[in-house]
Amino acid sequence: MDKTPHAVCVPFPVQGHVIPFMKLDKILHSRGFYVTFVNTEYNHRRLIQSQGPDFEKSFQDFKFETIPEGLPPSDHHATQDPVLLCDSIRKNCLSPFRDLLSKLISSPFIPPISCIISDGMMSFAIKAAQEFGILDVQFWTASACGYMGYLQFDELRRRGIVPFKGPNFVKGFQDFQFETIPEGLPPSDRDVTQDPASLCDSIRKNCLTHFWDLLSKLISSPVISPISCIISDGMMSFAIKAAQEFGILDVQFWTASACGYMGYLQYDELRRREIIPFK
Repeated sequence: MDKTPHAVCVPFPVQGHVIPFMKLDKILHSRGFYVTFVNTEYNHRRLIQSQGPDFEKSFQDFKFETIPEGLPPSDHHATQDPVLLCDSIRKNCLSPFRDLLSKLISSPFIPPISCIISDGMMSFAIKAAQEFGILDVQFWTASACGYMGYLQFDELRRRGIVPFKGPNFVKGFQDFQFETIPEGLPPSDRDVTQDPASLCDSIRKNCLTHFWDLLSKLISSPVISPISCIISDGMMSFAIKAAQEFGILDVQFWTASACGYMGYLQYDELRRREIIPFK
């Protein structure tokens, strides 16, 4: 067993990061790696709940370990606040991860650790790897475009563009105006406002009338130029209908990758074949 390569994998504990890590780990496992998958305690409970109590037993030479993320216990159905989660991980995860590495290193039943593969958001793993003299590899789950955006953070700070200075951070921009419309969700329920399905459903049902009123206000204003076009997100379909009613050109802007956009185009076919919604 000592000759078996052993990768300790540390994803950021949200679905868009965990799933790519699981795919990477399965590839490593198929190439002969012993894999230790490090999850946060909260996220691992949700994983077991969704996959079933025997989920871990289905992987040979694939070990699941957990570390606390440092947030107070919450409803296992709720989505953790991303900002609070990032801050808590930064402050609290290094020490328990050190303890976990010590336990793995001292165990006579698993191969020595060959490398740590850590999410780009889990920077504490780099420090721990350096302390233990273990190779650390950073795995970025974002697109190449997103990764290039992350690389600009220091420059944005240097220029004073971020952190934003509050609601008037674009005050110096000429011909730039912010407007808001209600999405129809209760502001007091943080879990609901962060749930994508609830948000999409509420936007679809509630936003058209409010957007229509906003367009009427903008059109009747004597101090701003007439509206030339509406550029709406591909998920904000109500804007198309409003644009048609007012006779304004509407341009759809899709923020997904080309691959993701091609996936969206298959939704009708997936429904026709009754592949979705999942049973």
